[in-house]
Amino acid sequence: MESGMPSVRESVIAAYRSHLARRYAVSNVRRFPELSDFPSDKIDTLRNFFLDRMYPQAEDRRVLDQAFEKLGTVLRSPRKLLPLMKTAVSSIWKLGSLIPAAIKAGLATFDGYLEIRRLESIMVHHAEEKKLQPETLASEDVFAHIIAGIPQKDIDRFRRDLIRLFESLANVRLLETTVEILGNSQDVMHANAQLYDPEELAGVKIGYGLLTAGLDLFKILKPEEVKTLISGVDRIEMDWIESMRRRAADQAGTGAGRT
Repeated sequence: MESGMPSVRESVIAAYRSHLARRYAVSNVRRFPELSDFPSDKIDTLRNFFLDRMYPQAEDRRVLDQAFEKLGTVLRSPRKLLPLMKTAVSSIWKLGSLIPAAIKAGLATFDGYLEIRRLESIMVHHAEEKKLQPETLASEDVFAHIIAGIPQKDIDRFRRDLIRLFESLANVRLLETTVEILGNSQDVMHANAQLYDPEELAGVKIGYGLLTAGLDLFKILKPEEVKTLISGVDRIEMDWIESMRRRAADQAGTGAGRT
């Protein structure tokens, strides 16, 4: 690959982000009856959450992915987790009973984040397997064939993980507790540099940013809007996948007709 040319992975990320921005544009979201009067500012917040936090640009991905892997090791290590749990002692009356659930919810959220990104990894694998050139991936028809090639079991898993992630973020009280613990944890990690490496600290910082953005999204929603949004996201994603499958099938049919 020539110097300065995007890789297949970078081109897949760019194409996916372009589709993501379009399917969460207000005009597209409003096509769905249950979302026809959903506030446009809240749709914009949802789209920005996806683009800025869940699927950022390619140049931000490596740091982000490494940070979340490191965060997972911290949350699963009793030796490294214990000092962080003590950050809640000063406000134990408020957080005490919620601490274990908050940590468990935080770990589930970060796992969910990594899981829904699996679908993107499958797209990259398919593109590389077909030896597609990076510049061709901006083509709607080429990208449609990549999406159409994703096994249904992976689509179903993506849907489950996405809904589970949003349900976790929708528990605002628990999420507030998790955010507070992560915020306090950064101070503890700075003070115990011998126990935590810079990558683990970066993981907590980025995780804090993701959960804060999720909290900002769900705090502006009315209770009745939460369920609508979660089911609406699932509907929007499947509508897009089905439309890409139809496009790929139409192209295949057109090609067959010319032979």
